[in-house]
Amino acid sequence: MRKAVVRGGILLLSTALSLIFLEVGSRLVFRAGREGLAPTEMFRRELNRFEYREFFRLRENGCSNDDIYVPHPLFDSVYRPSGPCALPGVNRLGFRSREYPLAPEQGKFRILVLGASVADLLASYSPNSFLENAFRELARGPRGEDIEVYSGAVGGWRLPNQEIAFNRFITQFDAVIALDGHNEFFLLDSPGGVLAPNTFFLAPHVRYDSWLWGPLHQLYRLVEPWRWRFGFRNSVAFQALVHVWRRSLEGHFLEASRASEALAMANVYGYPTGEAELPEEARSQDLVTRFAKYSKMLHATSKAIGKRSLHVLQPVAFVGKTLVDSETELRDESSGKRYRAFVDDVLAETRGEATYSLLDIFADDSDRAVYLDRVHFKEDEAGHYGHKKASRAIVELAIRQWRLRPPKPETSP
Repeated sequence: MRKAVVRGGILLLSTALSLIFLEVGSRLVFRAGREGLAPTEMFRRELNRFEYREFFRLRENGCSNDDIYVPHPLFDSVYRPSGPCALPGVNRLGFRSREYPLAPEQGKFRILVLGASVADLLASYSPNSFLENAFRELARGPRGEDIEVYSGAVGGWRLPNQEIAFNRFITQFDAVIALDGHNEFFLLDSPGGVLAPNTFFLAPHVRYDSWLWGPLHQLYRLVEPWRWRFGFRNSVAFQALVHVWRRSLEGHFLEASRASEALAMANVYGYPTGEAELPEEARSQDLVTRFAKYSKMLHATSKAIGKRSLHVLQPVAFVGKTLVDSETELRDESSGKRYRAFVDDVLAETRGEATYSLLDIFADDSDRAVYLDRVHFKEDEAGHYGHKKASRAIVELAIRQWRLRPPKPETSP
């Protein structure tokens, strides 16, 4: 009995020491690892996409990153509208917004916002969204109407999702604002065209083809939520393990999907001419042409049916701002030059249309950090500075373009 206790103690001690050494080693390795960030820092940046408390609540419910989305027959994905893995404030259509109106209503000026995660963060949580608050502070509708903002954006979206959402919903609103550009820009790094659907949505089609990867995917779905729980959320070793595990699964699913008969059909995200891939120069021109056509379509269709439109190319951390403090890790001069060229080419193609750029909106903010990652704004002691400044800039463009009226003067009590 005594020998068994001693052996058990030795086993526990050796396990504890192994975990300590693994954690110390991981901190030494990953502190100078990918993008110069420790996995715990990448974890914190990932949290910035939504409210911290919401993400922690979802993790405590055993929900993984992929569980907040559901596949959709028109778009590759929308937010899960109900259940323990649903974000709060998601309407029946899968957008983080109040329920959509069936038709315009007299006395209301309703705006649909399209885009990806940045557009979603600015427009969601109506009636307390950054954009809606800015509109109510600075303007009324063209006839003095109250302004309401509705989100038609989902994190990770890119063309043609915005086109589909616009054509599906625009008749129910008075105006549309599209805020995008970043996710489409990174098509330049994808020889096979527009980004494929969310990698883990491919899993059901391919995971049963392998005796190894299928079970590994199922086990990952069980383990991944633990990275957000107390005792694991600050473990560099555990964060690194989950990160490498996910990357391995994603790589396998992408490779397997190319050989899957279920996914061999024409993809709405591929090149419209049918090529499997294009060289970089051709990709660049194809992207500018497609993006400019989308912008022109947005304006022409809106005008034809009596709606107002505004298209804004979003700012990014790696161009247009002097990076300070933690932002310096986001410096990417090569991507910055290419993104500015992409934006300039799109503006040239859409000259005369209500298409604008916010690329240099933070050019004068050289004394403060605005970004938490390449595209998302951070929250600091002064509040949501980046969210609010971007929202006000968009509203000022809308006021000028749509001839909105000034807000009602405040009445003294």
